[in-house]
Amino acid sequence: MSPAPTSAASGIAPSPSAAAADLLAAAAAATPDQAAAAAAAANGGAAADRASSSLQPQQPQQAPASFYCPISMELMAEPVMCATGHTYDRVCIRRWLEQGNRTCPVTGARLRHLELTPNHALRNAIQDWANSRDIQVVPGGARKGLPAPGGAGDEAAAAAAAAGGSSGAAAGLGGSSSVGLAGGGSGTVAAAAALAAGGAAGAMAGGGIPGAASLGAPHAGSAALGSVRSGDRQQQQPPGGGGGSGALAGAGASAGPQQEQEQDEPRHILQGHEEIVWAVEARGGRLYSASADRTVRVWDAESRRCLTVLEDHTRPVLSLALGGTKLFTGSYDCTVRAYDLESMQRIKTLEGHTDAVRALLCCSGGGGGGGGNGAGGGAGRLFSGSYDGTVRAWDADSLHCLGVMRGHTGPVRTLVRPGCAWVGGASGRGGGGGVGGPEADTRNHGAPALFSASYDHTVRAWSTTTLECLAVLTGHTAAVRALVAAGDRHVASGSDDATVRVWDASTGQCIKTLEGHDDNVRVLASSGRYLFSGSWDKTVRAYDLRTYDCVRVLEGHTEAVLALAVTPTHLASGSYDATLRFWRLDGSWRCDRKCSGHEDAVRVLASGEDGTVFSGSYDGTVGVW
Repeated sequence: MSPAPTSAASGIAPSPSAAAADLLAAAAAATPDQAAAAAAAANGGAAADRASSSLQPQQPQQAPASFYCPISMELMAEPVMCATGHTYDRVCIRRWLEQGNRTCPVTGARLRHLELTPNHALRNAIQDWANSRDIQVVPGGARKGLPAPGGAGDEAAAAAAAAGGSSGAAAGLGGSSSVGLAGGGSGTVAAAAALAAGGAAGAMAGGGIPGAASLGAPHAGSAALGSVRSGDRQQQQPPGGGGGSGALAGAGASAGPQQEQEQDEPRHILQGHEEIVWAVEARGGRLYSASADRTVRVWDAESRRCLTVLEDHTRPVLSLALGGTKLFTGSYDCTVRAYDLESMQRIKTLEGHTDAVRALLCCSGGGGGGGGNGAGGGAGRLFSGSYDGTVRAWDADSLHCLGVMRGHTGPVRTLVRPGCAWVGGASGRGGGGGVGGPEADTRNHGAPALFSASYDHTVRAWSTTTLECLAVLTGHTAAVRALVAAGDRHVASGSDDATVRVWDASTGQCIKTLEGHDDNVRVLASSGRYLFSGSWDKTVRAYDLRTYDCVRVLEGHTEAVLALAVTPTHLASGSYDATLRFWRLDGSWRCDRKCSGHEDAVRVLASGEDGTVFSGSYDGTVGVW
């Protein structure tokens, strides 16, 4: 990628006019009031930029945050607006919708319709910005001559901090493309400019505005920011101790109110991630959280302090798995990365998938495993499910790819491995469309099967030894998003068709179809006695594992139920209403606790070894309950 052009006379990148041009370009896609604010910021900050241009480091320019697609994190070639008013690159939002999603990726709100409206003003602004820098933008996010988001802004932030005082500079925080003009210590103009440039994407600009980045703004790298720990929160402050007035966009970021806010917040809410938390896992006194901010954070579960931040992925991190002595992470960058749990050093990057890695599952070397993340000595095998429609098998010790399991015609959403051995079916295995003959069955007798669920409406059973497809389980009429091992001998699948299907894990036969939900089934969980399903209809249903009769409908959430976790005494449910509810498992089904603290939807839940429940939210925080 080519660097920004330099002046022949000075050899310095032409940043003075570029910052103002970025703001004016973003204003073309904003409302009239926002555009006026951006223009005022650009004009008012030009003099400060010229005065401080000698302090600007040589680095490529970043585009305004509103130019990037919140899904791909790349420049948009064909920006379109969905029903919520948020803008995405057409190819990305179309793929999102084709996968069966009916929500806005940024807000999670249900889409009233699926029409996409071209955002001509923003498209023209992006093209003008790209043409002026000799950057080619094509559908799918490919671009020529533009640095990847999040790479070059750290030096700018450090330079601005060192400059300090009232001189002001246009500084990018860790590559953040939301430009704030730090003029004379006043954050008002910078805040208005950031609003025009990024809207909901946000920027750390002006007078201590919280929330440096959200889904859609390029990743703000942590390398350029020093950290000070206050209680259980981690604060960020300018490096170099540069007087405080010119480091963050808007300078004069108010530390006093921020510290008071942190002290007032509950100790069980862990801050650090800047975007949606997609996965959480807990083991051995540690908590692991994966986020759309491209990082994985490792926390001490007792002290609730962040021990380390893993920043190797280049796109949002979607999945986690623990196996043996390793941590595995899957990402939108199409890779799986393996880390040593003791040193937290990256061991290897596993490549081969051609789309996002959405599901990971570790199976111990022998026997069953309940579909969980094995904690035994040898990790055995790792399986990765991807939006490219394949499942890959890896040797969890050598990290070599053992094979690619093909057959799904849509994205693979989740994986599970029950404890019972596969014995095959006598006829029409899996409710029709069975795959593999008696010879395959004979070879695979005695080993539990791996089950994968896909947006192609099917569940597939695979041999974990030969990697052959044992059966195609058909019957669902919409995307299958949830799988769980139900008891010792069954697998349950939840679908957008509002049903749950129960399958014999040894033969692939459908035992029962559970109806009752009025909307998509998004999550499943199982205890020793009950199967639970959470739905968009705002309810959780509990089924007796012996009969699969519905014994209770748990009502109380005011929005869709997205996450479930089971402890020895309670079922925990997380919802779009930003709360968790804890339901007793003693037969009374009483809701003991309604827990608040997150400011947005509770996306994922995990239970710890001591009964603690951990939550990950759309607001980027992790909860401990």
